[in-house]
Amino acid sequence: MHEDLPGFESVIVLNAVSADDEFWLRKTLPNRPLVRLSASLRSNSQSMLAHADVLKDLCAVCPATFCIQDPDCFVTDPAFYGSVSMDPDVHFAAGPFTKSTTDHGHDIPDTFFLMLHGAAVQRIRDKFGVSADVTVELPSAAANALRTIGYKPGEYPEQFKGYFDTLQAYWLLSLAEGRSFNKLPGDGTSLYHIGGTSYLINSDLDLSHWDFWPLSVRYFNMRLLEFDCLARFRERFRYLNDIHGTAGRLLLDYPAFLKSSRYSNVDRILNAVGPVARA
Repeated sequence: MHEDLPGFESVIVLNAVSADDEFWLRKTLPNRPLVRLSASLRSNSQSMLAHADVLKDLCAVCPATFCIQDPDCFVTDPAFYGSVSMDPDVHFAAGPFTKSTTDHGHDIPDTFFLMLHGAAVQRIRDKFGVSADVTVELPSAAANALRTIGYKPGEYPEQFKGYFDTLQAYWLLSLAEGRSFNKLPGDGTSLYHIGGTSYLINSDLDLSHWDFWPLSVRYFNMRLLEFDCLARFRERFRYLNDIHGTAGRLLLDYPAFLKSSRYSNVDRILNAVGPVARA
């Protein structure tokens, strides 16, 4: 994690992180502020707030601009942060990742790395009665606003999902109001998203499709565990070696993975954080 980010104060937000891991993080990064979120009145360190709840809390305590970076989003060149900006009078968010909507001809942000303006998000929430939550049916004022950009009741940004995913109602309502998304450079050059890296508790993932995320997640984490600084986690995730042997064995079992963009992205991240011996 980069220590010096001009113009930014970096804070680690812990959500369902064990007390032991919190202690290790504080010892490893003594100068980095850590904030623990809790979804349990009993202060259970394993309790987890949903993604939308985390965003709502951040908007409530950060009325100005702030960034949120998912733990499976990796910035390999700190110069990227110099491009991170937005004008809340013009933009509803800023970020490097987008996805195409179904049948409506525009792109909307993915949430892996975002700059938001807390007060602007709350204004939309209060005006239209929506939140960051996954939503199936919108209040009438919000539904009427979305009609102006072509969304009829029962239509969603990703129609195959059948709902507005986290923050998607906010994206579309902001578009309806005339604001835009500030697309930042860097996707695939100075930062990468490796989906699903936190899902290692699932020991029965299907790896039969070599270009799907479970394979890249397994390979990525097995290579990370080779680093001495992460040795304390090896016993916890020993089942990876029990199932696959080594990261090199995993590549031998799925050779087509070597030709995929997922493998290339994993390799770039690993080589950015330290020398990695190729299998």
